[in-house]
Amino acid sequence: GGLSRWIGTDGYGVLLDRALEVAGAEHEGKGGLHFLTDGEKAIVAAIRVNGVAKVTRGFVAVVAAIIHLLSEVVGVEMAIRLVEQAWTSSTHGSSGSNTQGVRNG
Repeated sequence: GGLSRWIGTDGYGVLLDRALEVAGAEHEGKGGLHFLTDGEKAIVAAIRVNGVAKVTRGFVAVVAAIIHLLSEVVGVEMAIRLVEQAWTSSTHGSSGSNTQGVRNG
């Protein structure tokens, strides 16, 4: 689902890895954002260790990096639209107990 529908599973994996690299370089953890791809349990553990504000900043940094990277290929408006659609499609039907990580796109 999500962005994988538009850019493929491999394309999404590459995009996410690059976004984590970009966001990590600008984020306090210097690459310590990989917990975002490891599922709900890893995120909860990261919140316990780092606090919700720091984890939220990590999420925002990664989403911003994804939009920036996509915008270089398809333009800003389309990149934002793709991310919005991906987010909407991944949250519809979610029971709140999804343990899959962000990597599943």
